[in-house]
Amino acid sequence: MNHAGGPFADTLAEARQILRLGTPAIFAQLAYFSMRVVDTVMAGQLGPEPLAAIALGSSLWMPLAVMGMGVLLPVSPSVAQAVGAERIADCGHYLRQGLWLSQVVALVLALAFAASPQILALFGVDPALIPLSSQFLMSLSWGLPARMAFVVLRGFTEGTGHTRPILWISIVGTLANIGLNELLMYGHWGFPALGAVGCGYATAIVDVLMALLLGLWISWHPDLARYTPWSRWEWPQWKPIVHFLAVGLPISVSLLMEVSCFGAAGLLLGRLGPTVVAGHQIAMNLASLTFMVPLGLSIAISVRVAQFVGGHEFDRARRTGQTGAMLCGGIMLLAALAFWLVPHLFVGCYTSDEEVLRLGSQLLVLAALFQFFDGLQVAATGALRGLKQTRGTMVVNTIAYWGLGLPLGAWLGLHLKWGAPGFWLAFSVAIGFAAALLNWQFHQYFVRRPVVSPPSAPAAPLPS
Repeated sequence: MNHAGGPFADTLAEARQILRLGTPAIFAQLAYFSMRVVDTVMAGQLGPEPLAAIALGSSLWMPLAVMGMGVLLPVSPSVAQAVGAERIADCGHYLRQGLWLSQVVALVLALAFAASPQILALFGVDPALIPLSSQFLMSLSWGLPARMAFVVLRGFTEGTGHTRPILWISIVGTLANIGLNELLMYGHWGFPALGAVGCGYATAIVDVLMALLLGLWISWHPDLARYTPWSRWEWPQWKPIVHFLAVGLPISVSLLMEVSCFGAAGLLLGRLGPTVVAGHQIAMNLASLTFMVPLGLSIAISVRVAQFVGGHEFDRARRTGQTGAMLCGGIMLLAALAFWLVPHLFVGCYTSDEEVLRLGSQLLVLAALFQFFDGLQVAATGALRGLKQTRGTMVVNTIAYWGLGLPLGAWLGLHLKWGAPGFWLAFSVAIGFAAALLNWQFHQYFVRRPVVSPPSAPAAPLPS
């Protein structure tokens, strides 16, 4: 490769590598997102009670499941750093130990969901909805061992630079989810109509299917044989598991802080009536949709940074993080422009109610304010994860979302009576604060690090 272009050419080459590795991950995230949309749309055909039960169950499921998955996310940077350091045998070792940990996490989550009637009662949920919501959660829980195992299997494949199979398996899972919902929610071809509980069983079956498909793909793919994924049996070993916990528990707390902040904001807005809740939910859904793009790219950023750090190529790792931030920020600027110019076009896809359309469009314009910062913060989070620097992220997210965002939102939205716009302005402040500090943390990591590779070193290609 000709490097006459200097740093700009290297940055452009790195951007191409991030896009090449990250594009399948983007579409995989969109496929996951579409599963939740499909469940909501299909549950809506059953009536208000099943829909409410699924919504309530999901409000408990999401933060706990996200915490569980956060514990297992260190598998990906651990494998990627081992690849970069050419410690090939360690890759399979991390996979096997991660699978042991995944089953412990699944057991802990299953016990938590078994107590869902008491947890929902503590939050003051309508007693009439608690039984069905709890049954929905218990049906979902059957898929927990497979779902947690899938997180580890995915971390192994992404850490070795293979993201495309996740895309195809996610598409298969999405299609299977639709078919199984038809069979188990509505009752076709002799299957009983189980309603909301059937939705939970359908998701659990999809979890098992996706884990099996990815496990088989890892066994089949010739390029992965050299990483010895299934070369031997291993009992749990404390050293790697404790390391995963040390890196993963801060990730869990970080994710919980973010997810629970937006969930709490939604609950607080519930005081202001159904129109406000509906407008907020539509705008949040659209903002979450655009977030899938930088989130997918952050996976590629994490893998690239981890592999370069594993090979002690710190300058290239730094360039990857900086390029990823520019890429994610630039893409989210385009989303911001779209939200700013034609908010009615997007909100109109969800509702024809004039009041909801007006408020949703107003909130979407406010969402445009933080799109750029959202891209920067998720890029920095991925880069820091590649460095296995997760405690600082935990502290920043805790302060940003619960120390700043939610209190400010409650003050603006409820005390000053700005309503939902007050909360969304607070979101912009919180996300901007997090983006600034996380990118500063990434920069500080390299301040005293040696420069091993020259700035003109080419971006190493990864398999897709």
